[in-house]
Amino acid sequence: MNKNINNLTGSYYISGHKHSYWFAENNCHRNCDNPHCKGCLEGPTGPTGPTGPTGPPGTGFSPIAQSSSQTVYVSKGGNDIIGDGTINNPYATIPRAMTSIVDASRNKRYAIMVGPGNFIESFSLKANVMIVGEDQIVVRIGTGGSSIDINDPTWLVDDDNRSGFDGVALIADTLSFDFTAQSSMQGKLFFYSTRCNDTPVFTAFNSINQVTIQNCMFFAGYTQTGINMILANTDFVNEGLITVNSSDLSNTSVKATGGGTDGSLTASHTSGDHPIEIFLLGFTILKILSASALDLNACKVTAAVNSIPIYTNFTGMATLTFINDANALGYTPTTGNWSPVPTTVQEALDQLASLLP
Repeated sequence: MNKNINNLTGSYYISGHKHSYWFAENNCHRNCDNPHCKGCLEGPTGPTGPTGPTGPPGTGFSPIAQSSSQTVYVSKGGNDIIGDGTINNPYATIPRAMTSIVDASRNKRYAIMVGPGNFIESFSLKANVMIVGEDQIVVRIGTGGSSIDINDPTWLVDDDNRSGFDGVALIADTLSFDFTAQSSMQGKLFFYSTRCNDTPVFTAFNSINQVTIQNCMFFAGYTQTGINMILANTDFVNEGLITVNSSDLSNTSVKATGGGTDGSLTASHTSGDHPIEIFLLGFTILKILSASALDLNACKVTAAVNSIPIYTNFTGMATLTFINDANALGYTPTTGNWSPVPTTVQEALDQLASLLP
């Protein structure tokens, strides 16, 4: 093997073939094919290229704007000035959260999520906004002198407007839910798992207006004029008075199932007004030693036997229809159904038993 090294060109010859001078780092002619040539492989550093596109986001995320999520957050640790109503930057008060909602509708209803605390505030509840607390024991809204109402222009829109409260305690002195204040044609209110310390007043604008009170506890009764009232598993304690008045604008109804009261229920119809209908099923009236435990004037009442107390007054042509729990299962045979006609109660029972599957 003949070997000739050319230091100027950085190459050498073996058996007449030219090879790269691979062990010379800086003298390579850069036209070689030797994979060990460090000069060819690494070369000098070129200029910096343009910045590439931004990579995918990491695991963190930015808070969703309330206009998209339809949820506004309120916390005692929030801030009405720099807050934006998101879960990471909540408002401090319910009124501030309420004013931030400007596009609620039947197709875009909002929830104001309220954290624990005493919120000593007054405000008007907007249409299609629910105020939702973590728990009725730890979320208290209002105090002596404060008020909550529905006197807001959003209720004037003739639409299926629905608002209410869930998981809060209402402590405000004045609770005025008057659908006539804004001529609300279809307004409806819902109270779920809510404690109410004072006496709310509900007033209807027409027969569509409805209030549903479910799984709640009221300590001072309530008053309704007109309104389709639904009471489901709700208790009225501290002898609060339930007052039901007729209206010249709408029918008045009370449908109470489950729950009960240790106070009185008074329903009074005024001549010329729309009728009052009361339906009591499993709603226990525990008021005792009082002639006004259930005071009914010119009302149509349908009630289960266990919902009518001993001290009940019927005046002004009030009517009462009893519901016996066995009515739906009862069977009254005629003479033609017997074969033969029984002469004793035992014979009748035996024949009825034979008809059972």
